[in-house]
Amino acid sequence: MEPSNEETQPDGRPTYQNAIPFIDPTKLSPSIPTKRITDHPDLTHLFESAGLNRLISVVVNMSEAVSKFGLIENEEKRTRLSDSISLWISTIPLDQDPQRFGNKAFKVWGRRLEEEAEALHAPIIDSDHQAILPELLHHFKTSFGSFIRLDYGTGHELSFIAYLSILHLTDILTKKDLTTTVLVIYQRYLDTCRKLQEVYRLEPAGSKGVYGLDDHFHLAYIFGSAQLMQQSKINPAQINDPKFLENLQPNSSLFFSAIQHIRKLKKGPFFEHSPILYNVGITVKHWTKVHHGMIKMWKGEVLSKVQVMQHFWFTDLGVLSWQIVKEEDECFKQIQ
Repeated sequence: MEPSNEETQPDGRPTYQNAIPFIDPTKLSPSIPTKRITDHPDLTHLFESAGLNRLISVVVNMSEAVSKFGLIENEEKRTRLSDSISLWISTIPLDQDPQRFGNKAFKVWGRRLEEEAEALHAPIIDSDHQAILPELLHHFKTSFGSFIRLDYGTGHELSFIAYLSILHLTDILTKKDLTTTVLVIYQRYLDTCRKLQEVYRLEPAGSKGVYGLDDHFHLAYIFGSAQLMQQSKINPAQINDPKFLENLQPNSSLFFSAIQHIRKLKKGPFFEHSPILYNVGITVKHWTKVHHGMIKMWKGEVLSKVQVMQHFWFTDLGVLSWQIVKEEDECFKQIQ
């Protein structure tokens, strides 16, 4: 899932030529996502679907934008939403009954999210975008973890990327907002999810343990490696440098913030509980190669896994449609 070899810039960064397609929300009917993936044959359809291709086009463009780095103004309205739901964590007391996995207070937090989701989006959804609301809210509500299983994993993170993709595909967020989408909105989402995991002791959903990249996130490493491609002060070897991590300003790097979070949650030597990241630090010299590797791993370990994708639902004819992609909209071939 990387650009063709000839499509690179002089500094080795990938050049992406597929713009984010515009899906006219005024031509859509309200559509609620439903379950489409139950077995491996459904994955073939998945990779040919318009919905996944559109989502990937947004991820590709986000990566390209964040590689140039920089913040964009006017994010206040969009980040106010994440500030609100994060504040709920401190107002909902923990359940004091003995619990082996997760704290049941997370269910209370989840009910509040589901009850207030539509009102939270009122400032950004105008009359022209009403048709996308059921689809948008579905992915928003499934972005923060399972309120039944009390867990969180890469499938929930994918739901939030779907949520952001719908906003971009329908021009609520525009091309000039791409950097802010990653470095402000997605970053605040990460902060909220990490807080939820720590406070409510959420279980990792579908964790592969030492055989996986990260128990909870993957896109943080895709965007995080893209963020580091144009600079030369920080190199992959510093993944294994505890002093560097201790002195790193919080949230200055998506990639290293993710590693800081792992070190906070897990005990023992880093090379034992996170061997994949440890080996990246030892063997990979350039962030461009790290970025390409993380995208390939995302395809193989998230998008190609039935146990993850069965929980990611699609609409018939909505923004992230289950219909087979049209040739003029196809972007996935370029990054296989």
